[in-house]
Amino acid sequence: MKRRTVGLVVSGLVFLGLLLDAMWAYQLAGVDASVLASFQGMWSGPMNSIVLWITDLSGHVAVPVFGFGLLTYLGFRRDWNTFGFAFSSLIGSLFLFSFFKAWVGRARPESMLYDPGLNSFPSGHAAMSTIMGLLVYFIFKSRVSEQRRTLFLVACFIFPVLISFTRIFLNVHYPTDVIAGVALSMSWIIVLSYIYQPR
Repeated sequence: MKRRTVGLVVSGLVFLGLLLDAMWAYQLAGVDASVLASFQGMWSGPMNSIVLWITDLSGHVAVPVFGFGLLTYLGFRRDWNTFGFAFSSLIGSLFLFSFFKAWVGRARPESMLYDPGLNSFPSGHAAMSTIMGLLVYFIFKSRVSEQRRTLFLVACFIFPVLISFTRIFLNVHYPTDVIAGVALSMSWIIVLSYIYQPR
């Protein structure tokens, strides 16, 4: 089985499992609360300000700048297949996490350092940063040697991991929200990759 197929199956099952748990059972509530409590022990004025700046940078700056920049670059190159892949990935992920937020309706943790509004499940920051990282991987992996592609994939996940950490650190998301956001975007972009990059 190809690595891409394995990624789709695993990410799809993870998201489905967390979705079902969030909607009906929430058996992972204890784990979520324990992780959030452990991060509260790390809170301090300077640290909180740095993490808040990083998380704001992602939502208000990185996503729109990245999206506009990438689509402009692909448009100038007249690479319409990759343009469609990038556009579908970004817009589709935005729609999907927004839809599931409204459908599930999970409230954010009461311990959050600030209130970003909307619902909690899944994390939009985690979803969009994952899409950004994986777009870089799928679009530019052909320029990386086979021996270094795994390392390149890991590098592409540095930004999503950093942003996901900030959401949990600030207690604005449960860990399961963040994992679900990552899994949702992974599933979506892999499905699109079969359409736009069948090889």
